[in-house]
Amino acid sequence: MLFDTGGTNAANNRFVGNSFIADAGHEGEVQQIVASGATFTTMRCHVAVAAAGSTTYTLRVNGGNSTLTCTIAGGQTNGSGSGSVTVSAGDSVDVATPGAGTPGQPASFAVGG
Repeated sequence: MLFDTGGTNAANNRFVGNSFIADAGHEGEVQQIVASGATFTTMRCHVAVAAAGSTTYTLRVNGGNSTLTCTIAGGQTNGSGSGSVTVSAGDSVDVATPGAGTPGQPASFAVGG
């Protein structure tokens, strides 16, 4: 499952879907529907230009944080994460940016099992 900001710069307290990013009041505009049940155990993340500090992104399911996250270390552009989340057909998913320290750069995310 892939998510990206569509070339738009990521920002703090936002939600990322498929080539779109939304503020806290519009998460439903970026949520993607799950076609069939799955358990996701890996998450990869990428930003176009590295931030000074580390940033952690979180997979959300049905409007709530899951335990599956991805961290990009300071000075890096790619990161990986861990955790586990089971989704069912019809669930809605998206990625949340952190509350602070998000680099103002385009970003992309990949989630798999």
